[in-house]
Amino acid sequence: MINLALFLLANISIPDNTGSIAASSANYDGATLILDGEVSLDHGFGMMKAEKAVLTRQLQESAEFPFMTIDLAEAVHLKLSSQAEVECERASLDFTTLQGNLSSPKEVHYVDKAFELFSPFLDLQMFKNSQKKDSFDIEKAHAHHGVRVIYDKLYHLNADSIVFTEEKLRSDGEGRCVWSFQNDQVEAAAFELDVAKRNLHLKTATGHLTSMTSGEVQFSAEDLDWNHQD
Repeated sequence: MINLALFLLANISIPDNTGSIAASSANYDGATLILDGEVSLDHGFGMMKAEKAVLTRQLQESAEFPFMTIDLAEAVHLKLSSQAEVECERASLDFTTLQGNLSSPKEVHYVDKAFELFSPFLDLQMFKNSQKKDSFDIEKAHAHHGVRVIYDKLYHLNADSIVFTEEKLRSDGEGRCVWSFQNDQVEAAAFELDVAKRNLHLKTATGHLTSMTSGEVQFSAEDLDWNHQD
């Protein structure tokens, strides 16, 4: 493994507490650093691992972190500073705009303490946490082109597009969404889920429920509020 000694030789300095980089091999031309094999990057965004990485150097020498963008590929694993973890095949991170674009031919897998999310594409907007030094959290995330969510390990939500913050998820776009639990299933025009309060709101909902009754209840409603604790 090659560690920070590589960057000292290449006249790149990483300020204390802003990150570390390691890989099996590296190639640097003064503007772009190419890493290959067991890539590991530790930054305020979190711990990043992959098999390949391309880092583009900042234009301003006074920049806090010497690289402007990082492109990760193959077996990408991110452990964000918010404690959420993500697995995907490609990730592009921009430290100027604090944006990230994650994708996978199958599914990007996002996991945090409240829910799991699966989607081919996941876009992140980060922000610097003023209460935690050199730490970044998710301001907003957008999963699209087919999304499924599991929360409380029992409940499932499917939608074409979902926007979420740390504690709230909502459907986005024109497509119908589906909520399901065991044999219960509800289709709706839109949903909003407060995972902290465990409350789900469904708009223009139709469906059937069997888990709460001896038979089947079919219904339709303009608005449906579902509190999982009650």
